[in-house]
Amino acid sequence: MKAILIDSREPDWVKTLTWKGVPTTVTELPTGDTWLAVEDTTIIVERKTIPDLLASIADGRLFAQCAEMVEISPWCYLVVTGYPIFVMNRYQIGGKTTKWTARQIEGALATVQQLGVTVVRNLVGGDYAETLQWLANRDRGPVRVERRREAIMASPAEKVLTAIDGIGPAHAAALLKEYQTAGWAVTALTDGHAAELKGIGPAKCTATRQAYGLNDEQILAVNLKEVSDE
Repeated sequence: MKAILIDSREPDWVKTLTWKGVPTTVTELPTGDTWLAVEDTTIIVERKTIPDLLASIADGRLFAQCAEMVEISPWCYLVVTGYPIFVMNRYQIGGKTTKWTARQIEGALATVQQLGVTVVRNLVGGDYAETLQWLANRDRGPVRVERRREAIMASPAEKVLTAIDGIGPAHAAALLKEYQTAGWAVTALTDGHAAELKGIGPAKCTATRQAYGLNDEQILAVNLKEVSDE
């Protein structure tokens, strides 16, 4: 970090925080509670205790604060400090049960993130200064991702063939390439001709016959309908 600005309305324990050799200034900030000046940008942090979080959701202040933050910097965080206490799935503050359910608060925090502010729960260790240092040190460079695999929907013919025990998508594709339709492919499986295809073999033909309940004298066949000229 190059410098830290702390809002003058923050409590004394925040205003007196120090970071090794980093100049810290207490001033009235237009938005957010702490600004972290780093090499490539300014990070804006809004700190909320559980009671303040609930109050700012109730009066709509939270969303307005988030909107103001993202207008200034692309790197904005809402740091929620403290451990929530629940009684019958409702938040409890100072021994009193509030109207707020966990789902309502999570919905509000989801809206905060949709506005462009990342939510961080400062629970582990409870050290707010350490959390600010961690945010400043995070990598903000490009994220390398792999291209998503293309999804190909199975055709009705493939669904018919893959319903047969032992016939997977690759087998179905090979059968359809050779026999064009599911009807001809099933005929080839039950009369044994498909056993000559790579990856099919006699065992899958036998399994297909058993799946259709065919005895040794029976086969499935495609009959061509004769059309009269009349």
